[in-house]
Amino acid sequence: MSLNRHSFIFSAMVGILSVSLPFLIWRIFFSDVPLTGNGKATLSVQFDTAPTQSMPPVQRPARLRELFSAPIHSLAVTKNGKEVRFYEEATGRTFAVDLESLRSEPISEERLENLLRSWWSPSGTEVIAAFNEQGGTVLRFFDFRDGRVSVLPETVRTFAFSPDGTRLVTLHDTSGVSRIMVSGRDGTDDPWLLMTTRLSVISVFWPHPERIIVHASNEDGSNTLLSLNLSGVLLTLLKEVRDLETTWSPDGDRVVASYRDPNDILRTVVLEGMDGRPHNKTVSLPLTIPASKCAWSPDGTVLGCGIPSQASAGDTVMTYHLGDAEPVLRYQPPKDTFITVTKPLFSSSGLVFVNGYDKKPYLVSW
Repeated sequence: MSLNRHSFIFSAMVGILSVSLPFLIWRIFFSDVPLTGNGKATLSVQFDTAPTQSMPPVQRPARLRELFSAPIHSLAVTKNGKEVRFYEEATGRTFAVDLESLRSEPISEERLENLLRSWWSPSGTEVIAAFNEQGGTVLRFFDFRDGRVSVLPETVRTFAFSPDGTRLVTLHDTSGVSRIMVSGRDGTDDPWLLMTTRLSVISVFWPHPERIIVHASNEDGSNTLLSLNLSGVLLTLLKEVRDLETTWSPDGDRVVASYRDPNDILRTVVLEGMDGRPHNKTVSLPLTIPASKCAWSPDGTVLGCGIPSQASAGDTVMTYHLGDAEPVLRYQPPKDTFITVTKPLFSSSGLVFVNGYDKKPYLVSW
């Protein structure tokens, strides 16, 4: 074999390695494979509008997994964090997916026609579902354990389960007057009046056993966030802000709130001291995002968020520990992967969410 031929073969091998070696390194370390590895509250955590150059996100790649092959709605995580439940959009059938084995199985084979959406209780064994019937919306309570079914009063406009799932707060709207009532978990047992108001209430939340949150709108289109205890005492948390969104921590003592300030700049803050114990700690975070794109960890110390990215076709998934300065990059989609994080929830395996593009449930596991 001639020297020229040896030189040709050696040059070809170098060329192949120069192309394939970067790919092999990416495949091993960064590809989509599982890896081991005073009433007013205090504004305590402010999200910055741009990342700091000196503190880039720590990269701990995770795996994106599709949990179901068809569009769904009403995603929920069970109390132990090991299973998700939801309704199949096309049929109304109820499914559960084990987050370790990723096996799905139907909870109920009954097909629910005209189902609009549903809300799970904290235990994941009861649900209130909205149906389109006779030109209106009917709210029905279902208990999967004993088969109990009841219909909520027609005057109910919004509602929320208590943290333990044993009670229900309901908003009744009649002739411009809103009545906030507390009852048994099905909305009919032993109801009692908590407050009457002329506020235009958008929604109610029940994140803490002793406090109900009221989200109201004002005549100028702005929003007000109020805290209502079970004695009927009302406190203002935020007032006259626009585009208000909130996501509550599991213990109800922290809330991520996003809103637009008078200069139309989106602000995202964490409200603490909901029980009168203010926390003055401030943590800088790299992006300002709507609160609806974030979820709290079970212990209320970590936020998992979907963050729109200009560098790819979808959201990146990042986690922020409130005691840490460094965010952690968990997942960044390839350019041909379309991901929009909606309704995220923490689980024992990572962050689960509904993809806004295809309405399917996904898990970013780490």
